[in-house]
Parts: sequence; C-alpha cells; structure tokens
Amino acid sequence: MAKFEIKDGVAIIPEGTTVIGRGAFQDCTSLKSITIPESVNEIERYAFDGCTSLKNIIISEEVIRIRHSAFRGCTSLQSITIPASVTMIGNEDEEDCFLFTGCTSLKNIVVAAGNPVYDSRENCNAIIHTVSNDLIAGCSSTLIPDGVKIINLGA
Repeated sequence: MAKFEIKDGVAIIPEGTTVIGRGAFQDCTSLKSITIPESVNEIERYAFDGCTSLKNIIISEEVIRIRHSAFRGCTSLQSITIPASVTMIGNEDEEDCFLFTGCTSLKNIVVAAGNPVYDSRENCNAIIHTVSNDLIAGCSSTLIPDGVKIINLGA
C-alpha cells in the first residue's frame, strides 16, 4: 500500500498509486490542497473525510470511481469539478452517497462536459445522474433543475 505524505499542507501521492484507499487522509486537518495524479483511478470511501482545512482538490481525468463519503466533512472546500472520466459515484449497492455531507463552505460543483453518466445541468451546483434524473450530491447553492425526479438521501 502506498504511503502518503503531507508537506506544507499539500498531499504528496507517490507515482504509480492507483487507489486512494479508504480513510487514507481521514481527519487530516493539516491537509490544504491535493492534486490527484493521473495514475489514480479510484478514490475510496472516507478518503478525505474530516479534512477540515482542505480547500483545493484537483481530480485527474483518469479517476473513474469516487466512493461513498469520500469528501464528507471537508468544511473548507469551496469548489470541485468532477471530471468527464468519473462514471461511478457512491457504491453499486447504494443509492445514497453522502459525498459532500458537512461541506459547509462548498458553493460550486461542476461535472465536466462530456461525462457519460453525470451532469450539472443549468449550472445547478449539483451532481445529477443523467439517465435517472436523480440529484445525488449538492451543496448550499444548489438549484434544483426541472426534470429532477429524486433527491437522494445525503445529497
């Protein structure tokens, strides 16, 4: 398993890391910024849960899965972009993902254009499952667009 390091508030992820494991940075209050490298294809449950100083996250275009509660409790996070490559948020066996629960400063959620599964239509500041029209994750500035059928628990 890869060993992660934090220098001056920035996470250093070793070259070749493919998964940021469950709770890898959980409750790491010194973490302020992270760039997920291109080698990573999955962010596990609770990976950044409780990282209260985390303000900046850049997720590479190689990430395809972001699991349940990955960013829960990141109270300083203000903005996030979900790349077009992400085709699974949450877990296969659950409808609810609690991705940004407790992210009290989060105001801007964008799903990159071209994502085949999710969208943030009409600049709604939310993640919507395109086919089912379920709103699966939102924030304090989310506007619920017409056509949304269900707001999932934890959204």
